[in-house]
Amino acid sequence: KPTQTSVALSDFHVDVAVKNLNSVLEVLKPELKIASGTHCEAVYTSSDTVCSLLATSPQCSYNSIVLNDCRIDGSCSFSGLDFNVLYSLDSVQESSNVAQVICNVVRDSLKTRLKWNYATAINTHGELEIHGKMQAKQQGMLPKFLLEVQPTQMYFSDSLWNVARSNIVVDTSSISIANFSFYKDSKKIQVDGTISQNKDDYLVIAVENYDIQELSTLINNPKARLSGPLHGKVRVKNIYEMPLIFADVQSEAFSFNDNLLGALRIRSFWENKSKSMLAYASIKNE
Repeated sequence: KPTQTSVALSDFHVDVAVKNLNSVLEVLKPELKIASGTHCEAVYTSSDTVCSLLATSPQCSYNSIVLNDCRIDGSCSFSGLDFNVLYSLDSVQESSNVAQVICNVVRDSLKTRLKWNYATAINTHGELEIHGKMQAKQQGMLPKFLLEVQPTQMYFSDSLWNVARSNIVVDTSSISIANFSFYKDSKKIQVDGTISQNKDDYLVIAVENYDIQELSTLINNPKARLSGPLHGKVRVKNIYEMPLIFADVQSEAFSFNDNLLGALRIRSFWENKSKSMLAYASIKNE
């Protein structure tokens, strides 16, 4: 009978300073950019079998997504994984416009908190907490992550909005969303549906009494001030290839630059004859 041996890991400390990774990333992942001055430090302690990581970078980007003053710290052990990601939303040093991701993983469950603060004249900040559990792989089925968004509140364009409890199912081929909604008084935005490679799957965004002025405030363009209650639905299909947007939304009292124009309706649909998406907008002043 062969003898079994175990190899114990010794304590170690790794410290890496990055000068220039662009030539390597151009070959491995050209969409990813990591600025010089990035620093990584990893420490493993055998006495409590804990591995700790700290990484900082002045800037990381992936395609058009740019993160400044990035910091990742975490620890991993037999009992679970904890990590914290902090980054700035602009390029100003010591900016107060920051976002943070806090994650805790224990066995087949996780807890994640997303926090953000955009410190401008328009109050936009909040926190979103998501609990999740890995569903065991069954015969003929792929493993799934069952996520539950916890009820919370957040500020968006100076307005306090509520977030309802909702469920999200993630597997290797699709993301299914049920009742992911924001509401404030009689105003509501709800997202339901599935994102996948299947061209028959679609996402539905339903809007009730949403004041376009809140979106206009966020855009902050003094030459285009929009207002009016918005209702309707938008369906999005084929997101991974060529997104198709089917919209039917209206506002019975649409205003532009404080001038009441009338009833607005916007529709978009697929036309088989031209094999293209068509969009129509109309304003009736009754």
